[in-house]
Amino acid sequence: MSKFDSHYQSKYVDRIRQFLTLPKKNFLRNSGLVVNPEEPRVGKLPAYPVAAVTALERAANRKAARCEANDTILPERLALARDYALLQNADLARLLGVSRELVRQWHVGKTTPTNAMIDQLAACLQAPGDWLRFGGEGHLPANSHLGLRFGNESRHWRERLHGATVARLTDLPEAVSAAQINALIEGLVFVDREMSCMARRAGGRWYYDEGLVFAPWAPLPARGLVHRHWPDQTEAIIREELAAKPSVYGAWHAVRERCEAAGLAYPKMISLQKRVAVLRQRRELWGVDLGEQANHSR
Repeated sequence: MSKFDSHYQSKYVDRIRQFLTLPKKNFLRNSGLVVNPEEPRVGKLPAYPVAAVTALERAANRKAARCEANDTILPERLALARDYALLQNADLARLLGVSRELVRQWHVGKTTPTNAMIDQLAACLQAPGDWLRFGGEGHLPANSHLGLRFGNESRHWRERLHGATVARLTDLPEAVSAAQINALIEGLVFVDREMSCMARRAGGRWYYDEGLVFAPWAPLPARGLVHRHWPDQTEAIIREELAAKPSVYGAWHAVRERCEAAGLAYPKMISLQKRVAVLRQRRELWGVDLGEQANHSR
């Protein structure tokens, strides 16, 4: 995934706003995210209307598609890479050690950065140097965040990639190990042009672990419930018991007994219930717990 994804809908939507370079003032009202802006908001904020979020995602996907176009020029590509990095011209100038005016001139096409400066821009923006120079989808590798899609379109490409991965594994002999399968998948994703495009748009690839599991290029960081109030030893016990017990209640009792015997801090029952509920919601949305797959990502 990318910097856009978040555990919280409000943060996810605000990152899309930054990507689209929409002004923050009156953004919620103008985008239809607040049904009645005059009504005071009390307590937990309600979820944004689905139609309003979907409209923002569609606009972001149209912009994302420009990364793959063959008719872009350097100023547009610089702006796309800058916006994918969620930076402004002032941020970019500070990172490069140049003036904001020079960066502005690059973006309006008044001056052109040197080849050496393009290499520095590529490093700052995590964008391929050849893509900045020449554009086109052919210069975007599978694990690039440029062209990453949002919402339903991201899920569409994840499903397409799953089908393509399965199709290429059907003729493998039964004796092939999981490590060999994953090496084959990894190679195909980076070499096969069609699969590479799908993986880039989806934000990750599938790997084999007694079945295909989606692994994002940029996993979400762990939520506060993990390691917030207990040590690593407790966290290891929690993982073991949640995997072994059929219910959260049973897992919590086992965690409590083991932690009390070892003199370790452990979570309250509600902490484990919230954690399981979050994991379930994320699996329904993404097909996998993205944060738990960090060890499979590059």
